Amino acid sequence: MKKIAIAAGLLICAALVLSACGDKSADKEAEEENTPVQVVKQYFAYWANKDQTSMDRLVIDDQKTEGDDPDITLVTSLTLNSCMEVADELKEEWDPELFADPYDFAYVDTDFDIAFEGGESPGYADGNYQERFYLVKETKDSQWKIVSRGLG
Repeated sequence: MKKIAIAAGLLICAALVLSACGDKSADKEAEEENTPVQVVKQYFAYWANKDQTSMDRLVIDDQKTEGDDPDITLVTSLTLNSCMEVADELKEEWDPELFADPYDFAYVDTDFDIAFEGGESPGYADGNYQERFYLVKETKDSQWKIVSRGLG
């Protein structure tokens, strides 16, 4: 009986470890798909989970957050309502001040609802927002990265 209990405990532990690893590999797999829309969706998923380190993997180096961002630490809810890449024919000319000479660039328009402890953070107040995310590929084989975001 004791051996059965130990075996059952080991099976439960193994299942929990595999389950936790499955979640991490799903995040990694989503990042590896790396379309502009997928990058922005993953960014929002990490934002909702207050995971600054993972968010920073999706952003170019000089735009990564230093320290604790109150837009992340104070979030109580975040819902991405829509996320759509802007069609090529609707893109405006790329602004080289955002990123000089990218291999490729994309714009992704989002609509989201956000709420914070106390009703606001230094960057937002509770409410609905529409923002455009600006993404680049530095080379043909590089991953899409977020360069900036702002009003769409």
